[in-house]
Amino acid sequence: MFSEFYITGILISLGLSFFMLYTRKRIWISLKAKYFLNISLLGIGLLGLFFSKTNQYRFVFYSLLVPPISFAVDRLFKSISGKLHNRDFYLYLSGSEDLHESNPMQIKNDHIMHSDIVFSFTLLIIIFGLTILGAGLFGKDDLFTKWFVR
Repeated sequence: MFSEFYITGILISLGLSFFMLYTRKRIWISLKAKYFLNISLLGIGLLGLFFSKTNQYRFVFYSLLVPPISFAVDRLFKSISGKLHNRDFYLYLSGSEDLHESNPMQIKNDHIMHSDIVFSFTLLIIIFGLTILGAGLFGKDDLFTKWFVR
């Protein structure tokens, strides 16, 4: 069904995006290094996407574009939340450090606002949506060739 290129692309896309999303408040590297990493991924992904000859390679390079896009949207939401609530938004996803999940019967997350939920699920939709879009564009019945190459 899927070759190792598609599995690699999906792992890169989802793995890096979720790693950066769940560790966005931790200081694992400096903010400048995060920007450099994302700009590097964006550059490598764009160059590889335009100069690849097969759709398998295009998908792998496309997958390098998903983490910088999700990082940029995360930064946008952080800025919007800073203006709305004077704080970074809380990640409303299971396993996040922002949620109190110690006792499921007594979960009280009163600090979570509706905008936090919207931002969190929008990021989730962007990450999964872009990955699925790439699989559709460069998959077995590739839409890339049908739409863009004549």
